[in-house]
Amino acid sequence: MVPGTKAVLDGTFEGPDELMELLAMYLHRFGAAAAQVVALGADGAPWVWERWDWVIQRVGVPANRVTKTLDWYHAVHHLSLALEHVVDDKDVRRRWFKKFRQWLKQGAWFKVVVAVAQLGQVLPEDHAVWTELSYLERHGEAGHLDYARFRRRGVPLGSGAIESAIRRVVNLRLKGNSISWYEENAEGMLVLRCLVLSDRWDDTFAQISASLASDRRLDGAFRSPDMPAQLKAPVAIEPPKLQVPALSGTSATAA
Repeated sequence: MVPGTKAVLDGTFEGPDELMELLAMYLHRFGAAAAQVVALGADGAPWVWERWDWVIQRVGVPANRVTKTLDWYHAVHHLSLALEHVVDDKDVRRRWFKKFRQWLKQGAWFKVVVAVAQLGQVLPEDHAVWTELSYLERHGEAGHLDYARFRRRGVPLGSGAIESAIRRVVNLRLKGNSISWYEENAEGMLVLRCLVLSDRWDDTFAQISASLASDRRLDGAFRSPDMPAQLKAPVAIEPPKLQVPALSGTSATAA
């Protein structure tokens, strides 16, 4: 993060499409279309990866400026699981793991997959080791494991900041013994806690007060599109059109 800037924390319980539309909104507001690099990183959850292309097209970021990174620790974890299936001796497995992890860090994911596959070549096709290797191969072919290039570009390799934010925003406030929530109340608390922990409370409520001075409607709602369906449809996904703000009839602050 650029020194002197504030992090953005936000979230929703509505669903994956709504969450990704929030991401697209923030990227658009912060001018991501003109950024030199936009770094997207996550674990292997399919619902994340299948929606990122929608976000990129919606924001209008050129594809050559976007990096998609599989969290380093998740990649290493799957390497460890694969080795557990093909090497029984713990000391030997530890040496192999150290060597393969170094290869993976250099971006040589294919070399790692081939080496582990050779260790397990006598195993049947339905063995669990092939699931782990397929996971690494799928992300490697998509360019998500090019860690050496990511480091050169200054791109984060892990999602530790996100994991920490989940603990601070959600776990420490919304979870606990004997704690239960109505979903709409939990949604509200999530938004408020995000504002507090990102030091954006005062700025946001100043904007809310200014908005209520001209428009006091409180029943606003949004519905996100089916992003995977839109990506498959033969219709271009375009950035939002520039909206010219209407002249306000009053400058008074809402009470």
